[in-house]
Amino acid sequence: MALTSERIPDQVRGRTRAIIAEKALRAAPRNLWWATRKAVASASHRLTARQGTSGSPPSAALYCVYRSKNAPHVVTLIQQLGQGVDVHLHALDVTHPHLEASTRSEGPGQRMQLLARLMEGHPSAPDAWVVIADDDVTFRWDADGRRFRSLAKLAGFDLAQPAHFPGSNHVYRLNALHHASIARATHYVEVGPLVIASPCAIEGMMPIPDDVGMGWGLDIEWSHLDGIRKGVVDATPILHHGNVSSEYSAALEQETLDRYLARHGLVDVRSFVDGSRGLAWRPWQKEAAWSR
Repeated sequence: MALTSERIPDQVRGRTRAIIAEKALRAAPRNLWWATRKAVASASHRLTARQGTSGSPPSAALYCVYRSKNAPHVVTLIQQLGQGVDVHLHALDVTHPHLEASTRSEGPGQRMQLLARLMEGHPSAPDAWVVIADDDVTFRWDADGRRFRSLAKLAGFDLAQPAHFPGSNHVYRLNALHHASIARATHYVEVGPLVIASPCAIEGMMPIPDDVGMGWGLDIEWSHLDGIRKGVVDATPILHHGNVSSEYSAALEQETLDRYLARHGLVDVRSFVDGSRGLAWRPWQKEAAWSR
């Protein structure tokens, strides 16, 4: 029987509903998997919620190169880090009105070289810790920015990064959130999207070499600093909103990484990073085993 013009819309709508239902059914297992991971991560966070809340975190200075489109993330991060943080920013394109008071310079360039100039022109106080952050990262829970500063120091780290919450864009499994863990001692801390360094560590990390662009390979150099304890803080996870290496040449960065690997007699970065798993500080332990 021929279809009439009155009947066609109903059939189209019915087929559309069927397609949507089919797609939802296919996506259900994956959605359930992600929901379960996030629920477990949230439960783990509740186990560690009290650590790092007493006392004042160490004073700090934040250095960040930002794009105007990501200014809302930077504003959120600054608020999350809390009081006692001097903020020094460089705008890659134009200064955003909400960040004008803290933007020291603007213009194009490579991330690490812009950060180097920013840090040299606006040095941190002698006793301040240094936070280096990308413009597309925030903490999953607002109170965790302040706690991260405290826990990095309480754990006895000189160089540390927060773990990634499920769904956050990251490269290595080492940096993914570990459950029922406050922090983990490692021999590797990635150059981004957010790191914190003690005054002692900054002395060894500076000056930033001229041959690094976005930072690939620099973390290999940091990993070989003597007398610097490194780790990942699981209790204060982050969300990396951007895609890794989506707005720059990964091939050029890989060349830099390969040079640093060769300098230290390493062949593959993943095998080096994966071998960096250490002891964990558990919620039921008063202090980290490595700091006793």
